[in-house]
Amino acid sequence: GDLTYAKIRLDERSLATVVNGLSRLDDSLARALCWGAAWDMTRDAEMTASDFVALVLANIGAETDAFGASRIPVYAAQAAYQFAAPANRAALLDRWEAGLRDLLMSAEAGSDHQLTFARSYASAAHSASALDDLQGLLDGSLVIDGLAIDTDLRWALVISLAKSGRVGADEIAQELERDNTISGQENAASALASRPSAEAKAEAWEQATVQENVPNETHRSICLSFMRFGQEEILAPYVDKYLEAADDIWDRLGTQRASTALEYVFPKPMASPELLDKLDTWLDTSEAHPGAKRYVREGRDDVARALRAQAKDAQG
Repeated sequence: GDLTYAKIRLDERSLATVVNGLSRLDDSLARALCWGAAWDMTRDAEMTASDFVALVLANIGAETDAFGASRIPVYAAQAAYQFAAPANRAALLDRWEAGLRDLLMSAEAGSDHQLTFARSYASAAHSASALDDLQGLLDGSLVIDGLAIDTDLRWALVISLAKSGRVGADEIAQELERDNTISGQENAASALASRPSAEAKAEAWEQATVQENVPNETHRSICLSFMRFGQEEILAPYVDKYLEAADDIWDRLGTQRASTALEYVFPKPMASPELLDKLDTWLDTSEAHPGAKRYVREGRDDVARALRAQAKDAQG
């Protein structure tokens, strides 16, 4: 009944019941408590990322709470990318992508669920066939009954295609011509920063951590799109660059820009024991502003949490 503040924990039988039949619970509050308990258990390495993704795919299609239906897929994506054991991640991401496609195709035409699953599918797309779907939705060769490809969804498709290397600067510029608004400029910046090339990352890094004349919301969009899971090889040099920037970025860019950059370009995709050691050394030795150290310390906590969850997922 949600009558107190508590972290709920489900025993093995209860958890299996929730995974296999949460959608059969009639009470929306009871479902919300079960969703919350399962997510807390996943974050605390007490439930595997694989089980949480299975829970979401099996039950989210029937969730009637608007906030839950839109937010829970975001948690599942985080579980798949950050909390899955490296050995399990590729298969889990394939399952997540395929499951979202099924949910999208079976959703009621024109419903909020359909739009949510379209956006989630766009974000998860990585296989050739899924990226072909996104391209088809963008150019009109794929039509899903009831799904309106409005400006916001077009940008979601473009950003995902840019992240996967399917579109480049020219196509992003063409999309910006269609929507040359402040929001369009922010989305275009996000797409450009998402591209999987050393040149694109170098340009975005300069805008995120050096330049002082980038508009605040555009700066935020760039920072949010810089670190992308699946781009670890290209992003590897930015572990050291991040810590070098953290030494003085507070003084150079001021509180607002520095906090945005330090929070969102933290190298979460490179989570490893070696990264923890490097962060601990920096925290012990750097003379950076206390505000900068707080963001690095919070990022370090996220890495440690991810590693614990990955160890749990590896155990099955």
